[in-house]
Amino acid sequence: MKKPFLYNRALALGLVIPFVLLVIVLSGGSALAKERAQTESVFYDGVEGDGLSIRHDLDARLDAAYNMLTLAQRSNLRDDPLLEAIRQDHAVLTEDVGIAESYALDQALDRDVKQLYARAEEMGLSEEDQRLLEKQYYEFVSREQTIGHDGYNAQAQAFNQTLSTFPASLIGSLYGVEPLEYFR
Repeated sequence: MKKPFLYNRALALGLVIPFVLLVIVLSGGSALAKERAQTESVFYDGVEGDGLSIRHDLDARLDAAYNMLTLAQRSNLRDDPLLEAIRQDHAVLTEDVGIAESYALDQALDRDVKQLYARAEEMGLSEEDQRLLEKQYYEFVSREQTIGHDGYNAQAQAFNQTLSTFPASLIGSLYGVEPLEYFR
C-alpha cells in the first residue's frame, strides 16, 4: 500500500533539507555582513563604542602634525620641501580612505613629522614656539603608542578567521562579505 504524501519521510526530508539550507544561507549572510560592519566600526568608534579609536587617534595625530607644520612655516624652514610633504600627507589622510591605506599614509606622515622634529634646531624658533613644537610632537608620538594598544586589529583578525572557516567562507562569498583590512 502506498503511503500518503504527508507520511513519506524521504519526500519530507527532500523538502525540509533544502529549506533549512536556504534559511541558513540567508540568515548567515546577513549575520556575517552585520558582524563585519560592527567589527569595522571599532576602527571608527572604539572597542567600547566610546570614540576612543584608531580614527580618533589618527585625527589627533593630524592635528598635532598640522600645528607643527604651522610653526615650521613661521621658521627658517618655511620653504623646505619637507613641509610640502607633510602638507600632502595631512591632506590625503583627512580624506575618507580605507583602513590599510590610512595606515600607509600615517606611516609616511610619521616619517616626515619625525624628520621635521629632528631638524627643530634649524628652525630658529622662539622659546615659546619651541615649547609648542615639543608639546605637539609629544602628542603626535603619544597617539602612535595609543594606536599600538588599540583592539581593532585583534577584532578584525578574529572576524577574518571566522570568515575563512566553513560554511562562513561559502556564505560570505555568496553575499560578497570581504575580509577586513588591518591597520598595520
